[in-house]
Amino acid sequence: MKHNYHECLDPKRLSAIMLKTLLAVLLMCNFSEIGGKPVSEDNILRDIISLLKEIYDEDVSRKHTLRQSGDVSCDIFHNAFIYTVDKETLWHLEPAENMFVEDGIILFVGKCSDESCTHEIDTYCSQTAKFIDLKENCKCKQVGINWLLGHGHSIYDLIDHIEQGGRPPVEILSEAVNDKPVVILEETSHSVWVNNIALQKYKEKVGDNTVVGGLILDGKYEGIILENAAMEIMEMALSPDSLSSDTDRKTLSDLNYKGLLYALDTLKMNGITSICDARSFWQIDNPKTWEKAKNDGVLTVRAILDLWAYPNLEDTYQIQTLKSLYSNDPNSLLRMSQIKVYSDGIVPSTTAAVFDKYKHPLPVANLGDRGLNYFNEERLAKYIKELQFFDGDKGFDFHIHAIGDRGISESLSAIKQNPDKHSRHRLTHLEIIHPHNITLFQKLGVTADFQVAGNFTLPDHKKEIAYQVGETKADFSFPVRSVLETGAVVTLSSDWDVSPVNPFIGLLHAIDRGDQSVTIKDAIEMYTVNAAYVMRQENKVGTLKENYEADFIVIDRDVVKLGMSDTKYKELKDTKVLMTFLKAKFIDLKGKVVLPGFHDVHTHPLEAKSPLGGTCKFSSGMNPEDAKLILENCKDKQVEQGGRPPVEILSEAVYDKPVVILEETSHSVWKYKEKVGDNTVVGGLILDGKYEGIILENAAMEIMEMPCRPTVCRATQIVKH
Repeated sequence: MKHNYHECLDPKRLSAIMLKTLLAVLLMCNFSEIGGKPVSEDNILRDIISLLKEIYDEDVSRKHTLRQSGDVSCDIFHNAFIYTVDKETLWHLEPAENMFVEDGIILFVGKCSDESCTHEIDTYCSQTAKFIDLKENCKCKQVGINWLLGHGHSIYDLIDHIEQGGRPPVEILSEAVNDKPVVILEETSHSVWVNNIALQKYKEKVGDNTVVGGLILDGKYEGIILENAAMEIMEMALSPDSLSSDTDRKTLSDLNYKGLLYALDTLKMNGITSICDARSFWQIDNPKTWEKAKNDGVLTVRAILDLWAYPNLEDTYQIQTLKSLYSNDPNSLLRMSQIKVYSDGIVPSTTAAVFDKYKHPLPVANLGDRGLNYFNEERLAKYIKELQFFDGDKGFDFHIHAIGDRGISESLSAIKQNPDKHSRHRLTHLEIIHPHNITLFQKLGVTADFQVAGNFTLPDHKKEIAYQVGETKADFSFPVRSVLETGAVVTLSSDWDVSPVNPFIGLLHAIDRGDQSVTIKDAIEMYTVNAAYVMRQENKVGTLKENYEADFIVIDRDVVKLGMSDTKYKELKDTKVLMTFLKAKFIDLKGKVVLPGFHDVHTHPLEAKSPLGGTCKFSSGMNPEDAKLILENCKDKQVEQGGRPPVEILSEAVYDKPVVILEETSHSVWKYKEKVGDNTVVGGLILDGKYEGIILENAAMEIMEMPCRPTVCRATQIVKH
């Protein structure tokens, strides 16, 4: 048999390895002649060697050209345990260290002969070698600023780690990231955890000056920065002044804007049309982000910015600057007419200002055992006097963070020193109020603003408060009902994102707090008409009546009746917002109205889950009332609890067109009554009697395939068409 093996030897296609393999095959075959010459082993070897040299020369030339161009690369992944899952190896015991890839194809997986992989690069790479450090590339990449930021750890966990003999926090974080400053904001926003680079930068900024209302911890606590010092280092990281180019500053500004748009979407989903941004840092341009949203026409709430009073700024300069920022146009969606002041810190880190010593104070220098002040009574009284009324007709309302009984008492006293019947100051949080001060809110005209949406405010968490301040004070914590009964104005707000922004969570917690519970009527008024009073818009919104602007929401259940029920009141937290209106204009969420369940800030709006576990899409003109009816009754237990046949419920909701609702497992369907004839459906069933309206298995699949394509529902969003 004659063969011309030269046709197979294309030096542009075959590698040296392939040619060696071919040589072995040729020597095993019976060739009669090659190119008209008798076949001999010497002839084959001579030709193979000649071709190998030609391939080598071309390969060297090609590598040189590619490497010179820099347009392509041989990617070498390293600094990781690489598990190949190759059954021919002990992959689970001997992970590889390097993986070479060109054009998406793996060329080599194993261990290089040296750290530089010189031999392997020469053997396998035809393109420029590029090392990709997998460990390094998995590190967080901060966008927009030169610092690396994080959020969400617990001060409890960090302190527990230390008390159990763990390393100082600064060591752990510095080991993880040692080439840039890192700041991680604790979940309550009252402390940060930093690495050594960030710590040294902040110490250089502060120098020998005392940080008013803040502490830099050392020793075994080094790496923890508390209260105002924490806010200052966060501001350092986020300041446009820390960036070296206009491009970087523009990137940071754009990120702030995107963050605000995300927040506005979240507020829409939760049916919120008026807010106070409780900490607007004007030194790093927070108000400018809001102003851009207003100017762009995307502001979908009535917003008051509470301008931050910086504890470390000189008083005369700060007071004059705050006056210059004042704006209070009643016809504008955006106003800057409130001042945010912190009186004290929080109980967990023993920084809330208290009268009696903490049971377990944080053992650090300069903190003491009764907490700290951002603004003491004397200084707070000075700011109130200067800012609550000025320039004839202007005046800020004060929004004062006060948690400990001493901090609350001092704040009330500062207001008492500056009586003004036109002011609408408020204290927020109010965790531990001294019994002697309960009546002062009503007497002074000060609003008591409680934030009870967080689980930590519930009665069964009192033991955590008692650990620091004792059972007597803990039993009287968050005294919502006691203050309300004095006739004071009481509001409920969220403290988002420390606590859920969802007001229906807050409603449930307000009516379910033991002897401090309030009625559902009172709780709703605290969120609406009372809140409108605090924002000086009670003659415009907060109530639905003649000549008021129509800010309202549509929800999927009667929260008033639920709140009065002894058995169903816990369903309040599952309330869904179907539609949100601002001045009677429907607030659109990227073309969709979302029906969210409870979600936190880390949940993307479009990922919120419904009780049915799917996504509900209504089309062909279906209105929210239909959606409400369907969502209320699409439950497996409905029939077994004596409910009406499913077909009646759905037919009542939609009677002019065929409707099919696909059950979440896709194995059963409710349908608007439609005959399928007398034929038996193989693998399927049409139920009747009290189950009429439910179609199972293949019958369900067949109706879904019907040419009429009836309206299909699956449970959390309404798509606008």
